[in-house]
Amino acid sequence: LLVLGIFGTILGFASFANYSEQCFVTPGGFPPCLSKYQVALLTPLYPLSAGLVLLGLILGVLGTGLTYVGYSKATSKSLTSQQANQRTSFSQRGSVSKARTLV
Repeated sequence: LLVLGIFGTILGFASFANYSEQCFVTPGGFPPCLSKYQVALLTPLYPLSAGLVLLGLILGVLGTGLTYVGYSKATSKSLTSQQANQRTSFSQRGSVSKARTLV
């Protein structure tokens, strides 16, 4: 999700930056403004550019949040298993020392 979010944000921003408009003051029936696109492949994405940026940001934040949650769960499980292993090893050492004192 994080990679898709970054890709969507970059694509949306590039399609927005691709658009330019030149306006001239001309007498007569000529259109006063001309729309231009620097990269023709990004032309169809211009109307969707704001949505792409928003979707990319949402996916990026969602991916970051899920990565954090997964990492915190994985580290908490590994810490609890390490603590459990240490507790069993301490209890085994204690029983060995008790057995030595009895002999």
